[in-house]
Amino acid sequence: MREITCYRCGHSFSVPDEYAGRNVPCRNCEALNSVPANPGSSGTRLFDHLDERGQDLLEQRFDRLLQALSEYERRAPALKT
Repeated sequence: MREITCYRCGHSFSVPDEYAGRNVPCRNCEALNSVPANPGSSGTRLFDHLDERGQDLLEQRFDRLLQALSEYERRAPALKT
């Protein structure tokens, strides 16, 4: 198991090792968090250099993108297997 701390709300939770290198939703706020590929690493946060306003703007745009993708997925025709 790997311990993850949500970048948005600070909630800590554990995920199975097989999720290494993937994104998982926070169980508290549903923000997507990356699971470090190597145990013990905290992962790389690409936008730590932004000030609070920049972080907020980035978060808003990311949330809009996720909403648009969810809507697109909901409307997409089902795959035939």
